[in-house]
Amino acid sequence: MKSPTIKNIAFFLILFSAFRLTAGDTLSLNDAVTKKKVSVIITGIDPGKGITNTHIGECIKMTLKNLTTQALVILVQAGRILKNKDDKVQDMVVTKGKNIPLAASATTNVKINALCAELFDASPDASSVFTFGEMCNNDLKKVVREIESGNFQNNTGQNAVWCVTDHLQISDLTDLCKDKIKTSNLVKSVSKALKMPVPRAYANAKVSQRINFTYILKDSAVVKITFYDKEGNHVLNFLNSMDKAPGEYQESYWISDADVEPGDYVAQLTINGVPMISQNINF
Repeated sequence: MKSPTIKNIAFFLILFSAFRLTAGDTLSLNDAVTKKKVSVIITGIDPGKGITNTHIGECIKMTLKNLTTQALVILVQAGRILKNKDDKVQDMVVTKGKNIPLAASATTNVKINALCAELFDASPDASSVFTFGEMCNNDLKKVVREIESGNFQNNTGQNAVWCVTDHLQISDLTDLCKDKIKTSNLVKSVSKALKMPVPRAYANAKVSQRINFTYILKDSAVVKITFYDKEGNHVLNFLNSMDKAPGEYQESYWISDADVEPGDYVAQLTINGVPMISQNINF
């Protein structure tokens, strides 16, 4: 067998270098901007044909310019926060990653899937300018992952985000979930982010248990019901702090193996910040 000649080796090195130049190095947009290899302008979009909400779907426009003489591939990561320069307009979170090829010294415009991360601010439009922010926290990141995986680039995905960012009720999400099987993982990820029990219709539970509380309020009070493991770690919220009028209350909550592992727990009712009723639970 003949050994490769210097000429052949040189040919393969040139071929490999040409392939690398054509394919381009892959960089996250954050790294590309930080290293001054790419400049980017990020804006919202105006309502148009088929577009009624400017905070859902492909609602972000990015104009990228390659500042180098090499081809690049720019990765826009799902879970990246886009900060609006106007405090009165919504920040956004990227909900679908995208690889953007950029030829040497080229400029390109792309649309990015994103959802609003601030329920009570105004929707963006084409005049809205964003900066490229940090990655979102782990709870929201897990929800975004399910939005991307299930392609919930719609009102269902939007309400899932708002459940985490703005404490929307889980019922505001499940009311939009027509297919319980398809949306099961999304509902579970939101429930875990909020430390709320997974709704029974989505839990696919093999084991479940009901927890009941009966109490009387003589005056209006703030009531909270939480669930702890035997080490005192906060595991679930049954009832977030809620103003309640005087009266007699009977409340029931379900836990399942979608929420907690088998073990010993404590369910605790707090009134105006003072623990009043505790139940030892063996699940």
